[in-house]
Amino acid sequence: MTINLKREILVRLIKAFYSGDFEEQARLIPFAMRPKGCEVPYRCCIYKERAILRDRTIAGLGFSIEDNDESVRIAGLAKEALEREKPEENPLTILQTACQSCVPARVHVTDLCQGCVARPCQKVCKFGAISMVNGKSVINPAKCKNCGMCVPVCPYQAITKIIVPCEKACPVDAVGKDESGDVKIDFDKCTFCGKCVSACPFGAVHEKSQIVDVM
Repeated sequence: MTINLKREILVRLIKAFYSGDFEEQARLIPFAMRPKGCEVPYRCCIYKERAILRDRTIAGLGFSIEDNDESVRIAGLAKEALEREKPEENPLTILQTACQSCVPARVHVTDLCQGCVARPCQKVCKFGAISMVNGKSVINPAKCKNCGMCVPVCPYQAITKIIVPCEKACPVDAVGKDESGDVKIDFDKCTFCGKCVSACPFGAVHEKSQIVDVM
């Protein structure tokens, strides 16, 4: 569904461009997409949805979300986009409002653990990270290297490897977390392949459109 939202915003930006009042029509996009009293399909409330749509509109205008706070008006950015001589250098930006702050990637023992006598998870662990506590396997995060060797040997499939989709998709380890737990891209490593954009189920990693520059 995120691709549909991105497409709709770009279509609305194109219509706004040819409306004769680009700045005002661009400003109204989040409100036009989520008018008062409408159904809220994805987030907790209409205000959250509008905030995310606002950020998507800013990205659609070709700007970084990180460089613009909530006090910046979309109309002002629309005017800047019209006056811009060339697109911004980095083509990706992060929508903190859309980021779910996924739990860190790790190997995790679920409630399915039966505390079996064979204890294959303990035997296969090369780092001594797994112990038995109250009859259940427990992983010591300080020792665990997230190798995942214990995952396939559990006869009850009680051990799972939790992934962060955008991090897992990145082939150069450029995607991580900031101090707040939100996704962060190391642009010194990033090759702008776009795999993290496709991988994030919340659409928090966003490409900055050049549609205004093209028009």
